Amino acid sequence: MENAKSVGEKLVALCREGQNLRAIETLYSDDICSVEAMSGEGFPREMQGKQAALGKGKWWSENHEVHRSTVKGPYPHGDDRFAVIFDYDVTSKPMGNQRIQMEEVAIYTVSNGKIIREEFFFKGG
Repeated sequence: MENAKSVGEKLVALCREGQNLRAIETLYSDDICSVEAMSGEGFPREMQGKQAALGKGKWWSENHEVHRSTVKGPYPHGDDRFAVIFDYDVTSKPMGNQRIQMEEVAIYTVSNGKIIREEFFFKGG
């Protein structure tokens, strides 16, 4: 059974390659709980299930032009949790095509080799 460190390494590698949706498809539990720092356009703060997480990820990629993306980590915390730091420079369609820099910390919880919870904390620009 994979621990948080090995799952985190796979997640970071996929995200560095721009394969964020592939990370969700392969590493997330079917009943993942995804928690954002706040609710967003058409999205509640907390969402349940892999399909909801995929929908949120697809919405993000369709509504943001990524100029730069940096992924740091994983930072393991025991066998069941890890953190990742994401740093983005994007143009956001929902924000009137405004270019923004955003740093985000994500805390992931792993059970039975799959991510069962993700929580995002962000600092926007």
